[in-house]
Amino acid sequence: MVCTSGGTFKMAASTTSNTVQLSHTLCGSEVLSWSLEHKLAVGTDRCVYIMDMQCSPQNTSRSFTFAKSVISSPKERLQFDVGIHEDKVLKGIDFQPCEALTNIMTDPTLTPAIRSDESSTGMKMVKWSPLQCDHLGRSVLSYLTLDHHLVIYKHSRGLQWEEVVDLSKLLNLKFKENNYEYTNCMPPITPTTESADVKQKNKVYETYKERLYKLAAIAMEWSDVYSEQTNDVGSRLQSDDDGISSVKTKKIKLETESRNFVMLFTLMKSGHIVVWKFITPIMSEECVTIHKVIDSGFDSPSTISWCRKNDNHLPSNHTGLFAVGDTSGQVRVWCINVDNEITNISSLMVCTEKDLLLPNLISWQYQTDGDVYIMAVTKGSYLMVYMLQIVNNDIVILDKCIPATAHPMSIAGLSFRKNVILTSSTDGTVNKTAIKTLNSVLSTKTTPVKVTLNEKTPVKYHSIVLSANCIYIAIVTCCTDYITGEDSLEMNFVELQRMEDVIKDLYSIQGKLTKYLDALEYIRQKISAEMELCKEIQDLALGKVRGEDKKASLQIQLFLMKLQLCLGKQTSVTKAIKMEVSEQTKRKDSLSTTNKQTTLSDEISSVEKKLINEHALEVVEKWRERKMSQGIVEIANEERKVILTMVDWLSQHGDEKTKDTVSAIYKDLKEEQLSELCRESCPLCQGTFSECNVKMMTCINGHKFGRCCLTLTLCTDLPSRKCRHCDAPANRLHSRHEGTFLEDLLHQPCTFCNGELL
Repeated sequence: MVCTSGGTFKMAASTTSNTVQLSHTLCGSEVLSWSLEHKLAVGTDRCVYIMDMQCSPQNTSRSFTFAKSVISSPKERLQFDVGIHEDKVLKGIDFQPCEALTNIMTDPTLTPAIRSDESSTGMKMVKWSPLQCDHLGRSVLSYLTLDHHLVIYKHSRGLQWEEVVDLSKLLNLKFKENNYEYTNCMPPITPTTESADVKQKNKVYETYKERLYKLAAIAMEWSDVYSEQTNDVGSRLQSDDDGISSVKTKKIKLETESRNFVMLFTLMKSGHIVVWKFITPIMSEECVTIHKVIDSGFDSPSTISWCRKNDNHLPSNHTGLFAVGDTSGQVRVWCINVDNEITNISSLMVCTEKDLLLPNLISWQYQTDGDVYIMAVTKGSYLMVYMLQIVNNDIVILDKCIPATAHPMSIAGLSFRKNVILTSSTDGTVNKTAIKTLNSVLSTKTTPVKVTLNEKTPVKYHSIVLSANCIYIAIVTCCTDYITGEDSLEMNFVELQRMEDVIKDLYSIQGKLTKYLDALEYIRQKISAEMELCKEIQDLALGKVRGEDKKASLQIQLFLMKLQLCLGKQTSVTKAIKMEVSEQTKRKDSLSTTNKQTTLSDEISSVEKKLINEHALEVVEKWRERKMSQGIVEIANEERKVILTMVDWLSQHGDEKTKDTVSAIYKDLKEEQLSELCRESCPLCQGTFSECNVKMMTCINGHKFGRCCLTLTLCTDLPSRKCRHCDAPANRLHSRHEGTFLEDLLHQPCTFCNGELL
């Protein structure tokens, strides 16, 4: 339904494409997070489910395929050490009806024993960091439990996850070392007033409460990734010879250089905001420090949200905005500068009314056109949208809008990406609000989204999240069987876009193809269901239409060709089984299908060669530029062998444009007194390689070896890495590659599909 200030309504077309059963229940409000690398995290009362979307052209099913992994909840309830025992607090309280006694009896933060161990360790919130946070450029995951336990995890290998740092325990340690006070704490802009008589009457209780509330995290949010100049001691990646599975950090003295960092804003129950600073890649506890502590001035804060400016590039401007909501109904926005030290802090109370409507969810979007910030706030059943701008380090409200279509009940889920706001209510309604800005004027258009679920059983909606490119919605629903009293928890995936809109997105792809994995998965499922390609997709598959990025266009073309080949094989087998035709007709059909598949296989090989050409040319040009700019004289044999293999390939398969580059590099290598021994030979018989294609090398005696999709050399590691989407092989990263040109090369994704190499 479309609504603009009381207009007419039209029902939006949406299809529930897949459903995934969840074994446990939800116990938090923001327990659903979809990363930019298409990993979906779901926090439950027992664990965090992580569903990694797999999109392979060899998969012709009509549903999602996820690589599923689990991070278990902490086994024990978190106990903070604040220097005061609970028994001492109870002795100091006059057991008469009073606020102190009520809080002790009802507040789990003050008395953790109120909750059972199992319910205390349930997930309250899960959040993915931006990209470029680990050594492979991926996101890390943070979770927050009901007992205020905040932990950071990183992807280790395969389906394994590794704890990086327990921030709650680290904060407790630093807090205790500083005599139970924050260090580097900024005072509130509007100081709170507290009755001295009340505090003096229950001094032990008030001290106990204050210390616990300063340690109890209730919400969190990641910032953008920023760059800074430093000459401090830092961390460098070090790997054992076993490969990247045993990555460690090694402290070394660095010269003045640029390094990246990301911040995690944690909102404490006391109203303070503890800003953690992580030097990327985030490998261990050594990468994290307490950067700043900001006092929000709120007595009972509810949520915090940071506005990410750009998820694809490092922001050039280090000015950022974040918002904090309070249970009174107020929302305050802060403007800060993150250069080396958080400075130039200014703030503005955006929601000034103390209407007691809880601002439980806040989400942001930055628009480069106009340099404006769009903030979405949910209060009760209403959505409030603000357009803000920074003028001379001050925050200015340009416009405000409250969409006319409200939910019948309180909003339980909020997601905001690419000018699309999704809200869900516990009563089972979902609204899509499109945002438009023109000349500092904000306009919205709300469309109720119809989600097709089991209508016989009452359904409650919980969290909702948009995929990276707004192709899908993921909604957690709870169906209650009132006869048995059992709840059934499901993750539902709903298609939000139409085919023509997704195809337009594919035409405009720039950068890594894996960022558009949800769009490719949508195309794959549609083609698998219809068993044929529409005209626009056929043009992409045949290379008649090229997107803005040549390499990404070739990768899309290769994906569609492989999918078409797999569907052709499946169709031919199905027809042979189901159709009762004469043997002669079968032979003709079989011969025709075989010819088509042979032609398609040749076209696939041709596109793969083009991708290898693009990759090899890019690598050797960067290598030559690095060699000349840094004045490198001595080149390691392994590096020399890689470059020679690539220029050999380009000399045989390259076009006219590559001749000058190939000749120049051959000349550089000859100056290094290169001999024939630097070329690869068969490890088994020392014979030369007579036949080489993009993925396989065969020696004169018939020995076959896989070919690394990054270096084009032999895959000598057993087992070698493989692309999780197309199974292309690749060599592992070893400690001998540290600080060399090969370190950066082996960190790259798959050449053919841009997939992750595992």
